[in-house]
Amino acid sequence: MSEVTKRRIFVVDDEESIVDSLTGIFNSYGFDAIPFTDPLKAFEAAQVQCPDLLLADIIMPQLNGVDLAMQFSDLYPHCKILLLSGNANSQGLLAIAKAEGHNFYLASKPAHPRELIETIESMIN
Repeated sequence: MSEVTKRRIFVVDDEESIVDSLTGIFNSYGFDAIPFTDPLKAFEAAQVQCPDLLLADIIMPQLNGVDLAMQFSDLYPHCKILLLSGNANSQGLLAIAKAEGHNFYLASKPAHPRELIETIESMIN
């Protein structure tokens, strides 16, 4: 019997409660979700094993999600990227990324878990 490989998702948000909630939800839907509250740690972990999808909050103190996404996109072009934002200021960051040739999927916070699951499944399947 062959074992089905779980799709790996890196969940990056500076708010621990959000990371824990999303990771639990994604794992319950059969994904291998790995939580990160530090975007630099997620980037380091990708160097060992890149995820199928990066889900990152846009507004974070150390490294914003758009910059993290651009680095992932440049180094790991097969990795899908979904950004989360509940902040109007994130549109400016997305415009900068788009001007540099990056076009990322965006979901608004708060997002219903089922909507996130459907979006992720359509992106990585």
